[in-house]
Amino acid sequence: MIPLESSRQYRPDIDGLRALAVASVVLFHVNAWPFSGGYVGVDVFFVVSGYLITGIVLSDVAAGQFSIARFYERRARRILPALFVMLAVSSILAVVLFIPPDLVAFAKSAAATVAFSSNFLFQAQAGYFDAAAELKPLLHTWSLGIEEQFYLLHPLFLRALVPFGRSGIIWGLAIVLVASFVASAATLHAFTSGAFYLLYSRAWELGVGSLLAVVRRPLPRAWAPAAGLLGLALIAFAVFAYSSETPFPGAAALPPVLGTALIIWAGRDGGTIVSRVLSWRPLVAVGLISYSLYLWHWPAIVFAQYDLGRPLTGPEGLVIIAGSVVLALLTYRYVEQPARKRQISTRSLAISMSSVAAGVLAMTALVIATRGLPQRMEPETMEILASDMERVPLPCVAPDITLRDGDKVCQYGAPGAAPTVLLAGDSHASMIAPAFFRSAAREGFAGFKITDVGFCPLPDVTSPRFPDFSRPMPDFIELLKRTPSIRHVVVACFWEMHADGYSRRLKRVEFRDSGYDGSGVAYNPTSLRHGLERLFDMFPDRQFALIEDVPTGPEFDPNTAARLIHVKGGQSLESLGISRRKYDGQLSPYRSIFAAMAARPNVRVYSVADSLCTADFCPGWRGGRPAYRDFDHISETGALVLSGVFEKVLSDFAAPPRGESRHADITRVHRP
Repeated sequence: MIPLESSRQYRPDIDGLRALAVASVVLFHVNAWPFSGGYVGVDVFFVVSGYLITGIVLSDVAAGQFSIARFYERRARRILPALFVMLAVSSILAVVLFIPPDLVAFAKSAAATVAFSSNFLFQAQAGYFDAAAELKPLLHTWSLGIEEQFYLLHPLFLRALVPFGRSGIIWGLAIVLVASFVASAATLHAFTSGAFYLLYSRAWELGVGSLLAVVRRPLPRAWAPAAGLLGLALIAFAVFAYSSETPFPGAAALPPVLGTALIIWAGRDGGTIVSRVLSWRPLVAVGLISYSLYLWHWPAIVFAQYDLGRPLTGPEGLVIIAGSVVLALLTYRYVEQPARKRQISTRSLAISMSSVAAGVLAMTALVIATRGLPQRMEPETMEILASDMERVPLPCVAPDITLRDGDKVCQYGAPGAAPTVLLAGDSHASMIAPAFFRSAAREGFAGFKITDVGFCPLPDVTSPRFPDFSRPMPDFIELLKRTPSIRHVVVACFWEMHADGYSRRLKRVEFRDSGYDGSGVAYNPTSLRHGLERLFDMFPDRQFALIEDVPTGPEFDPNTAARLIHVKGGQSLESLGISRRKYDGQLSPYRSIFAAMAARPNVRVYSVADSLCTADFCPGWRGGRPAYRDFDHISETGALVLSGVFEKVLSDFAAPPRGESRHADITRVHRP
């Protein structure tokens, strides 16, 4: 984060506080135990920034020396030189290491960083904790974007409040602080990425520090030691008890924010044990280089992992930390200090920073125009990236049916055949639809599909964080009720995600009873089992086929394959994939549920394991072609491998119903 100088008396304990914050962030990023919540170090920095910036502005105003131009020049001297050096080095490494799609993404983030708007870019792309973060060397600049936006607005806001006196400033800050906190808490689930990345949700953290700078009344001496210890305990609690699954920021940001405020407030006279510990010279030294250390550590981690083609081991993480400290020391000594102490003239600084910015923007334009400078790549890498990944069109064979809400469904399969099959589910149903209906056409079947991102036909199950999760459910219900010829329903979903309630991938999103049919029956709030039971009970006269999910993992992503070939070379495409044992582990969260469902007379379960895997290995490439589009979606090549499974499903549909269990052995595949 950005260390800020104060025009008031220097406080070494604040540099010590910065040291704790940056250490927490760095150790979190190398997955060091027990720093599972180390990302809250950023929130510590926000409070410190608010405190120091407000003190600087108000001190200058009180002395009659405040100037917006002078303020922005001081911020530029403090922030830009080290940032632009890191940006220049990162750009060179990205051009050398990154495959074209990754280089294009980097170039966009570099341009956004120059404009101090990278928080908007990363908010639009994804979450902080998703796997794609490992491919974003500039992801950490989101916090710089927030602080720069704060620096742009906050001095003007304070200047406008000065005529109203100290009480007016306090009330103004308090109103903004409360409004921001309420907005952060209110949008945490509905707009998670915005709550994490955008200023409106973080302004209250900076505001706490600002308010602390305005309220000059010290803590009573008798209370200060306990307050300092409580503040340190609150920060430690968040660092060690939180994890990437903790909904954040919102109310969860209160402990580190209030803890930081207590430490700053209690340490004003320097007499508490906490302030003395934080003033320890080694901690102060780390605090002084904390900005440069923050800048360097994340790109170092990303580029190292990119070059290795895998996550860092514990010892490798320590090496990266040590290297980042060395880079931070050099940057502090030869970049930060000369700029800050005005050893570089304003004109020279402006020219050099403008040149770097222009160079980055020119690089961005060139990279985007050429789609990632492909001429840098080996032929093998470009062949992988140029693999035919176009989706085969799925033609309608009968006029669309319009449902009551205006949605249209198309009939696929054998021309002229009555619709008897419905394929339903999320993107894992969409990915098999062309191959499935191609098999259906050969077998004389026709039908419809109702698919949507995240959708799985589980009545009475919804996701509070994803209100559109069950949006297609009314269409699904209506289509079955108004089309009695549909006797067979095939359901394919990202079952592992639904089985654990999105918790592993999307931070503890819990399912809840939606009261869909008004029965008032309470179901287990995280139960895939009850959703399936409700589905089968609603339509006991239909035959259901549950398709087990395909193997998933980053090893299947063609871009990952291209990265490995590019940075490592000599690796066979056919060697990319996961072990059968790992795939079995992916099936385990829901396999027992499927086994229970298969005991019903109208349910069969179908495995795809033996079609996609050998006894030991699940490959991501077949005959030099990618079997996957990304880490969890099979390509047309991969879907066609499942033709035997689809033909078995359709064959079972054609057979007369039996009163006994229609359980297809889930431990083996149905080959043609």
